[in-house]
Amino acid sequence: MKKRFFNLILIFVVLTSCSSEDVIDTKLTVCFEVDKMVVKVNEPVTITNCSKNAVSYFFEYDYKKTTTEKNPVLLFDNDGEKKVTLTVKNSKGEFLKKTINITVTNVKSSYVEVPSFLGDNFFPINSGVYNSKLYYIERHTNFASNSSKNVFNFVEFDFATKKFTKKYIADKYYNASRAFVNFLENSTKNIVFSRTLSDRNGGKEVLLDATWNSLKNENFSYKAYYGFMKKSDQFLYYGSYRDKDYHNPTIEIRDKEGKFIERKIYNQIKQGFIGAMLKTSTGYIAFGGQTEPIDFLTFKNYKPIILFFNDKLEFLSHKTYDTELGGVVKTNNDLSGVFNLKKLNNGNYVAYSHSELRIITKEGKELKKVNFSGYYTSRIQSLIVVNDGFIITEDEFIRKYSNDGVELKSFKFKGDFTPNLIEYDNKIFFVSGYNTTEEVAGIGNLSLVKTFIGAVDENLNLINLN
Repeated sequence: MKKRFFNLILIFVVLTSCSSEDVIDTKLTVCFEVDKMVVKVNEPVTITNCSKNAVSYFFEYDYKKTTTEKNPVLLFDNDGEKKVTLTVKNSKGEFLKKTINITVTNVKSSYVEVPSFLGDNFFPINSGVYNSKLYYIERHTNFASNSSKNVFNFVEFDFATKKFTKKYIADKYYNASRAFVNFLENSTKNIVFSRTLSDRNGGKEVLLDATWNSLKNENFSYKAYYGFMKKSDQFLYYGSYRDKDYHNPTIEIRDKEGKFIERKIYNQIKQGFIGAMLKTSTGYIAFGGQTEPIDFLTFKNYKPIILFFNDKLEFLSHKTYDTELGGVVKTNNDLSGVFNLKKLNNGNYVAYSHSELRIITKEGKELKKVNFSGYYTSRIQSLIVVNDGFIITEDEFIRKYSNDGVELKSFKFKGDFTPNLIEYDNKIFFVSGYNTTEEVAGIGNLSLVKTFIGAVDENLNLINLN
């Protein structure tokens, strides 16, 4: 009897044990955590996934970004209130969702805003570093005063005190979207502006002494300068010069005091110009454009060109590139922009203007072309080479690329007009204009350009300047 009772107990224990093994938790749960709830743009957010019984994971975040990684690291390229949503599915096709809100702080909290009054319109057309201070040239108009007069100022920004100092340069009534400064001996400054209307392309040249007194103030419509470079104890000013009927590419040789020596005109390229220029091991390479004249004042069919010269500045050859910009670069105002040409660390070159980027070999062979935002969003954009690629500004975004032209990282820095990217003190600075509006009594809602100063490192991490 005892033996039979013991056997019954043993059978019950075995049955109970088997039943417990059959009851397995297969309920689908969705769960994830983030390591921080408030971040800067491009600051990594690490996801820890604690979901159970899922066979697939689908994260949605920022603007149409997705990933199927189980524990991803997310980056946000625009500020604001963001949602991170995880959808999990099990083997039966059942799914669950969970959302967490993340705050990406305003990028402008890291910038230094240039002070302004009501109706002020500040348009930066050049920037750099001089005497350990950041400087920029601004085109200033106050629309609240019902004046279309453009005043050009040289503005210095002191990194330590965050103070701005302005020096008046000149007045001008024509359009100006670019400028450059040649700091000569004895603190003399040679400043050259573009000077355009839709039907003409010229410039203005100012020479200022050490105390900012004007030594020269010249307007011209027969030539246009885009920049300069140093050659031994001389300077090369490049652009275009009107020879007979049309503007042709030109290089002007000046001495160390900035005085004219010689002008070379390249009639091999009719109706063209040089927008940027670099020294090579065998001579010079230049980036510019060419158009087909309709008449003396207008043109059609703009195309980018690369030009080659020997050490004596003699023309060797050029290459013309197909482009979609011919339909949008229609006037001389459109040509008054920033042309960027840089040598990459792998020996190739990158040329960038009017929202069109092109990577070429040293012989000018096109390796890759990138167009942005339906072509030609702004003609005032910049480029700088870094150790593992290059960085550009483009239509409110700042973007980093590999040497092969693969985008590595970007974020919306909110600058619309950025004439230069400046490497200084292990940072990359920018002085950018951005579009905004202001309501002015008696006038109405004004469309204006304001200016800020910002900085990033080589990996596009935003640096707080405040």
